[in-house]
Amino acid sequence: MEQICVLLWCLWAERNKLVHGRFKKAVPILVSFSYSFLSEFKSAKVGFDEHESRAPRRSVSWEAPPPFMINMNSDAGVPPGEEYIGVGIILHDHSGSVLAAFAKRLVGCFSVETAELLAMREELLFASRIGLSISILEYDALRVIHGLQETHPLAPNALIFSDIKALITSVNCGTCHFVPRSGNKVTHFSARLAFHSPSDLCWTCVELNLFRLF
Repeated sequence: MEQICVLLWCLWAERNKLVHGRFKKAVPILVSFSYSFLSEFKSAKVGFDEHESRAPRRSVSWEAPPPFMINMNSDAGVPPGEEYIGVGIILHDHSGSVLAAFAKRLVGCFSVETAELLAMREELLFASRIGLSISILEYDALRVIHGLQETHPLAPNALIFSDIKALITSVNCGTCHFVPRSGNKVTHFSARLAFHSPSDLCWTCVELNLFRLF
């Protein structure tokens, strides 16, 4: 059933490409992609279990924010050889419930660091649009987190850093800190969803129950 759902989603994406005059994948390639996509998602979900059972226990999984606070996670997906990136964003409350989520494809050739910065800017713009104050901002790109704590007047991404700092203030963000990839897996998956979507994807807290199906 899971494989059928993924294949139908792929067919829908290819149909949109055809409608908009873009080149579509051959059927064998499409089927192969659907299998590899589902396999990668399952690996991301359970791939750390064996390692964590043998390694010393560390607090690397996602943790809910304190009561009455909102936690926001984002991630960027950079497919090799493509001229676009995917951005995934998820907001949780103190009970761990998902309040909203967003996935978007940005067209252009970007370095990994630039892609990560653009993802952070998009999440803050999203929070600003829906009128939420973000208590905690989590990200799995340590270099970006360090960059926000420094001054980069001549850095290539200085303007993006400046935008992010201004947006952090506008959404009343309390803290911004690093979280390992193992604590940001669902956001990484949502970023990949944007790869083959011609339009932005936005979910409400009710619709997001689809993540619990896998």
